[in-house]
Amino acid sequence: MLEPKSAGGPDLKTLGNLRGKFRALILQNPNYFGNVEGSQFEAVFPLKANTTYENLGCVGYQPQTERLEAVVYVNQPSGYGGGLCGAGTVEYVRFYASFDNGGSWTDLGLGAFNAWDIPQGTEGRKRLEYAVTLRHSFNRRICLFPQIVLIRAILSWNAVPPPNTPNHIPVWGDIHNTHILVEPRRFWFLKDVLKAGELQLKPDIAAVVSEKAEVQVESKTLSLAELTQLYKGQDVPVKRFAHPQLAAFQKSAGLTASLMQPNAGNFLQAAGLDLQGIDFADLFNIGDGNTTFETLECIGYDPNDDSLVGVIRLHRPSGFSGGPCTNGSQEHVTFWADLDGNGSFETCLGTASVRVYDIRDIPRDGLEMAVHLPANLLRHRIPCNKGPRIIPIRAILSWATPIPCATPNATPVWGNRLETLVHVLPGGNIDGLEPLLSSVGGIPVGDIDSNGFAQNAVAVTTGAYFNDAPFGGRINLAGKIVNGTPGTLYRIMIRSHGVGSFVPLSLEPNGITLTVVTPGPVTTATTIHADAQGYYAYQDFSSNHYVEGNILGVWQTGAAEHGKTYDLRVDIKDPGNPAVDIQSNVVVVEVDNVAPTLTLDFTSLAGDCAHFGEGSVFTGNFSATDPHFGGFSFQILPSGPANGVLPTPASGSSVHLGGTIADPGISSAFTLDTNGMEPCGYALILHASDRTNVNSGQTHNSSEDAVGFCLGSPPEG
Repeated sequence: MLEPKSAGGPDLKTLGNLRGKFRALILQNPNYFGNVEGSQFEAVFPLKANTTYENLGCVGYQPQTERLEAVVYVNQPSGYGGGLCGAGTVEYVRFYASFDNGGSWTDLGLGAFNAWDIPQGTEGRKRLEYAVTLRHSFNRRICLFPQIVLIRAILSWNAVPPPNTPNHIPVWGDIHNTHILVEPRRFWFLKDVLKAGELQLKPDIAAVVSEKAEVQVESKTLSLAELTQLYKGQDVPVKRFAHPQLAAFQKSAGLTASLMQPNAGNFLQAAGLDLQGIDFADLFNIGDGNTTFETLECIGYDPNDDSLVGVIRLHRPSGFSGGPCTNGSQEHVTFWADLDGNGSFETCLGTASVRVYDIRDIPRDGLEMAVHLPANLLRHRIPCNKGPRIIPIRAILSWATPIPCATPNATPVWGNRLETLVHVLPGGNIDGLEPLLSSVGGIPVGDIDSNGFAQNAVAVTTGAYFNDAPFGGRINLAGKIVNGTPGTLYRIMIRSHGVGSFVPLSLEPNGITLTVVTPGPVTTATTIHADAQGYYAYQDFSSNHYVEGNILGVWQTGAAEHGKTYDLRVDIKDPGNPAVDIQSNVVVVEVDNVAPTLTLDFTSLAGDCAHFGEGSVFTGNFSATDPHFGGFSFQILPSGPANGVLPTPASGSSVHLGGTIADPGISSAFTLDTNGMEPCGYALILHASDRTNVNSGQTHNSSEDAVGFCLGSPPEG
């Protein structure tokens, strides 16, 4: 049990009482804890970013697979809303990015996971460590100008951090700032080449050649001779930059034997290494694991996609085998599980890697990189009434050469070792092959109710928040086939809710396009097609061949599905009895593919355009209705001469999203006071959206209507 960090602060009993009443206290006074800047309410018990119960350990980015990862430490055995068979409470992490070193921030979205009171297995030992993932693609620059982005993560227990509020301070939680590297672009446009070389095309050539023409960059792995020249005069020892060759020498009996030949030379010298001043006695000294260049700082488990995450901090600007225009090198993290709790860490889960480079202008706090490994720990889950399934995890970071699976007690030359405890989500025992549908439309199935609506849910793919939301557009179906192999066959099954038999969901002739990740990591777009019975070959079968996002299928809904409710499940062909499928859990989905209905007009004026004198105050009527109403807002264009003036009311949102408008929406008068607006012709635009989760966390169904008006003296005559 961890005690509060702040000396002289409230004791654990006081904090526990406040935490148990948290929702009631902020309902009574939103600024009860004094964390809401500019609030009209006075603080009663000032408490900001308290990390007694949870805090952020690390935040990193996997640039090749474009995953932001935050590791969250859950520090106490209780204080999380109850035991495993209850709802627990939610830990939210909102991510921001700054491209001007903190001058401004862009809201990237949310990550979230459930936490419960888990006293068993954690008494007097370690905290539980979870991971939160947000997939985000940044614009990539050419490799000559690597892009470093400042990231901020805000952890908040039991309260969603408000959007577009990068300076928000949670009551219970933490704030973490770090720098990440965006993967450089491996192709250049011709204009990039010209800019880099300070060149200009001759007019006759420029007339026929597009500056958007692509030029492929040939990335190369630098030789030992090239590395010798690159690091001459830099604080990068031979033991570091020659490590891959030295490791290969240690492993190769054939190379060792060849050095014993009478005419053999020095292979290091032959490779271009200057032997002057080398301490040969130190070249093969493993030591205790050197962390001068990189350190594995955090490991955690992401329960949303059954994966392990490691966050590595790079400390130096060089020593990583070349810059972003080369192949650089790799940081490898190998993970083991101690399933029987005897301390042997006998079960190797695999190795995850991230490619790294020399970055000349590395920030003073370094760069945080992430690795991600499908863990397949769900096979070890147990029912909630049997207590928590706590698994000790060991991870070893090793630069350039991975630690073999058979050596969980190894010491890396460059790297370090960490251990932690992770919690596997409760569920029924799994024996043999079992399909699991884990998320629909990016929403974890535990956050989808029996009517087919997402409730208080965060999309695992985009970080968008949804509440009381149906689904529409492109619906991703994600899950796992526990113990699945390359020969496992599966199909998505569908029926009208509670009616009739399930039938295969038709995804042909387009098939299913998946992003398959193989060692490197290398991502490959792979399209698979069904056999005659509608079965697809499973692709997410190992830590060396997995599908980004655990996607099993993509259902493109349209007008034909609107207003209907469906049951979905995953079936797999049973190798022992091909005539009978093994069936997954069933998830209910309500489909909405129609945008809100709008009306907008001026009061007592005909037509869509009218003249008003400067400073006029005029009224109108509007309505925005939808069975799943989300919100509305007004806009006036052009915005410049409007000087920020908007009608009253200017906007509003559904009660399900923190507003005051109940379904099916709003029908109201509006007033526009034009004082402050310049004479001009304007468009008054009404925007509205519903709550529907469209395109798997991407957007909502939305619509707009507009009327025009002129402000100023009416035309003569």
